Order: sequence, then structure tokens, then C-alpha cells
Amino acid sequence: MAISRRRMVQLGILASLGVIVAACGPNAGTSSSSQSQVPATAPTAASQASQAAPTVAASAAAKPTTAAASSAPAQPSTVAPAAQSASTNGQGVTLPIINHDAYGPELDKLVFPPAYQIFQQKYGITVNQTILPEDQNYPVKLLTMVASGSAPDAAFVHPQWLPSLAYKGALIEIDSYMKDPEVNAGDLFKGALTYYQFPQGAKTYGIPHYSGPCVTIFNRTLYKQAGVPAPDEVAKTSGGWTWQAALDTAQKMTKGSGPTKQFGWDSLNGGLHFLDVIIWGFGGDLWDEAMTHCLLGDPKPLEALQFYADWLAKYHVVPSAAEAAGVTSSKSGRIISGRVAAKYGIKGDVPEIAAWAEKSNVELGMTHIPQGPSGLFVRNGPNSFCIIKGCKHPDESFKLINFMSLDDFQNLQYKVGASIPPRKSQMTSDAFKKSLRPWESLEVWQQAADADHPLREAATHLDIQNTFNPAWDLITLGTKTAKEAIPPIIPKIDALLAQAKNAS
Repeated sequence: MAISRRRMVQLGILASLGVIVAACGPNAGTSSSSQSQVPATAPTAASQASQAAPTVAASAAAKPTTAAASSAPAQPSTVAPAAQSASTNGQGVTLPIINHDAYGPELDKLVFPPAYQIFQQKYGITVNQTILPEDQNYPVKLLTMVASGSAPDAAFVHPQWLPSLAYKGALIEIDSYMKDPEVNAGDLFKGALTYYQFPQGAKTYGIPHYSGPCVTIFNRTLYKQAGVPAPDEVAKTSGGWTWQAALDTAQKMTKGSGPTKQFGWDSLNGGLHFLDVIIWGFGGDLWDEAMTHCLLGDPKPLEALQFYADWLAKYHVVPSAAEAAGVTSSKSGRIISGRVAAKYGIKGDVPEIAAWAEKSNVELGMTHIPQGPSGLFVRNGPNSFCIIKGCKHPDESFKLINFMSLDDFQNLQYKVGASIPPRKSQMTSDAFKKSLRPWESLEVWQQAADADHPLREAATHLDIQNTFNPAWDLITLGTKTAKEAIPPIIPKIDALLAQAKNAS
């Protein structure tokens, strides 16, 4: 979550940047027993985008009184199976959990309520779900609840928030549970699972129930009308579907002016967990192996950042802020306007775009995310519940977390069509294959799941993102070049990396 909504509005660039946390997965529906709806404005497509990541100062503003909510690190919370559980078999237990909005209220009703009912029938455990809007206040609210002793047993945690929440001791690691042969941890896609480890390869805090690695989604009808080869056709050529080819194609597909102007690409996302695949594709990295020095000021990262920012600042293949105001947009982006040819997409975009295309008699297509000179890199934004510090029912909470990665829950998600399987054995299942739209490619989804490459994040990553945002704004607006905007923030990011390193 990146840029604060207030600052984005002031800059007038929110719509053109499309900075999103997208990739986030299912939102919650009602539980099998009851559901509380927290009074709040439902998140819009923009509000689900990379919103201002709460900083340490923001967390402190909530005035937590315990170490879990302070800027100082807390001792990692651990629990052995059954060690803290109030019930030996879960019978009669009610789990209070917090979830977020994801697929949309109507689609969520097809997934979560029936899933919680199946879970209750299997284990005798009732799920009592509360929905919080997925915005910059979500992790702050969670920390505040931990500090006041009013936290739920489990809660949705986006991978962007995990390092900070784990660092502050708000989450309970689940490695002791993962050793259970019935969990079959080796069946989980390593890339998706790694997002729920902090540090990467160390303590595990969740098991993904949603996975939506990045791909290119496009309006094939527009390409046919323009007589321009579609992305999947370009991918089959000797040059392949590269970032340069994507720009060349986007330029060909951008035409017209005013309220009917057509754009070659949906938007630019300034989240470092979106830009990473471009930086890696150009042969660069975001920080060194020890995570003590930011490398964004090195030649290759600067080249990558300037190249992508120019899609807006120089080539205008994505809508500017003024243009975006007149382009229909929703949670899945702007393809549903009929005026955008392609996008940096995720599996979670599919239901809405597919429903629009069917209604509008539009043919869609997909191929892999563009690759750079150094190869193909894929990012993801999987979703999982995590066990929260102070949990009264850790065993039952883990049962729910694991259950949501298994077939009973996944089969419900397949009906919605907004997630790929979190487990390798499920990828080739008939249930998943049958869930794919005619234009979706099992091969592309498999490739994306295998190539998934999580960004290593420090405990101070949210502050690092907020430090990067103003520089990215200047580059995309064309006010400064990457060479001018990035070097001044390197010492600040290095200081944040050092802060995290010293506290670990």
C-alpha cells in the first residue's frame, strides 16, 4: 500500500497511476453463523490501490500501549499445537476473524459463507467474520486491537503488511503446525507461500488461499479492429512479448482524443512490489543481498524505472489524471471501459472483466507478463489469514487457514474464477481446468505460478514505499527524470533498511 489518498488527490495523479494492492484476493462474505460489518465506505478501485502504507509514525498515532503496536520490535509470537487452545477438538468453538473485501459483495457470497458452513460441518467450529475495508488504516486497526486485547483469533493479512506486523509481534508463526504431514506443505507453490514468511525462508505466518500471479490481460477485439497483432501473437514471434514489445504495441493501440480516445495500456502501478518485475527484467535489483543498501540508484534500476514511467510521461499510452476521469474504471481496472487495450493484470481481475466482455460481446485474451532483457519475472499478491497475538483458539485458527488451501474451499473459488490454486496438485485438477474461461490459458497460469518471485521486504518496507512514492510521482509526471529523482532518496531508504537490520 503506497501513496496516501489525500496526497494522491492533491497531486491529481491517482487515476493515472493506478497504484493498487490488487492481487489481494477474496473479500469476505457472511460467515456460517454471523458477520459484523464495520461502518466504512466500501473501497473503490482506487482505494484498493497501493494506498499509503502506514508508517511507524502512523502506527504510533493509534497510541498503542503494548510492544506489539509500538515501533520497537517484539519477541516473535509462537505457539505449539494445542498449547494455548481452549478446546482439544474444536467442537463448539467460535472463531472471531477479520477479513477484507475482494471479489465484490455478490461474488463473495458464493465463496465465504458456504465455505464456513462446510468448515463448521467438518470440524464443529463456527466462524464469526467481521469485514474491514482494505485501506491504509487496516494494519493500524489490527495493531490497536492487539494492544487493547480485543484482537480476533485470525485476520486477513496482505503480504505488504506482513513484515511490519510480524516484526511488531502481532502475528503467531505456524511452523510447528506446518510439520504435520496432513498439511502437506511440500504441495504448496513455494513462491506464493514465501510471501507469508518473514524473513523469507524463515518463520511462516500463513498459507495462501488465494493466488493471482501477474499476467497480461487484453481486449482482443480492439487488436483485431486495429489490425495490430495481439500480445499472445507477439509472444509467439522470435522477439517475444517483452516490455519493449508491449510499449511498441501500446503505442500502436493508442489513438484518438477526447472522450473517445483509446489507450494501449491500463495504468502504471508505483508499488515496489509491482515495479520489481520490471527492475529484475532489466537486470537490476531493489537492494543488495544483505538488505543494507538500496540499489534503485544503480544504472539498470534507473533505466527500468525511467522506461516504465515514460509510458505515461512521454508516450501517453496510459490515461493522464485528466483523461482517466472520463474512462470507466472499477476494481479490475479500465479494460471494462472498452477504451483500453491491455493491462498488467492478475487472476483477481478475471471475473469482472469476463462478465463485462460477455455482456459487451468483446473477445478477451491473455499471455504472460512482458519479460525484460534478463528474462521473465512474476510477482503475486496471495492472501492468507494469520493467527493474531492473543488468539484464544490457535489450533482451530490454523485448521481454518489450512482448510482454505484445500479442495473444499478452492472448488468454491473456482466457481468465481478469481484465483489459481495455491497447491501444485490442484493446478491440473479437472475442477480448476473447467473453471477457466475459453480465453484463459492453463499454460500461462502454470508458468506464472512456477515463476513467482517474491520481493524481499524489510520490516520497515511500508516506510520505504512511502519514501519512494514522491520520487515516482515526479518521474511519471515528467517533472524529473529517474536520475534526478531517485538518488536523493537512497540515503533515506538505506537508513530504513538499517533500522530494520538493527532491530532484527
